[in-house]
Amino acid sequence: MTDIPIEQLCRCDNCGAESNINDHDIGEIDDLLERIDPGGTVPAGECEKCHALTYLVQNPYKKDTAFLLRSAAAFLEGDDLGDRERVELTEDLLAEADKYYPEHT
Repeated sequence: MTDIPIEQLCRCDNCGAESNINDHDIGEIDDLLERIDPGGTVPAGECEKCHALTYLVQNPYKKDTAFLLRSAAAFLEGDDLGDRERVELTEDLLAEADKYYPEHT
């Protein structure tokens, strides 16, 4: 495994090599339009090892993280905090949850 943050992790579609999205330039992909399907996922770049396309890895924990944040917000609604503190913390948690996984997706 790599030390690249999950938000920046790319994986080669062919050999599985991992790289950082910051190391790629989509403009440098040879014959890009001939290598992707209409409506398909746009690659992050080209693998330095085998020259296949690399794609940004989707965070598999986004939905779980959002669930935990929403659960914490629901718990706070029943806590003994002052009303203002509870509302502010709940709003912050719900906003953070939506960053990971919008509720209506």
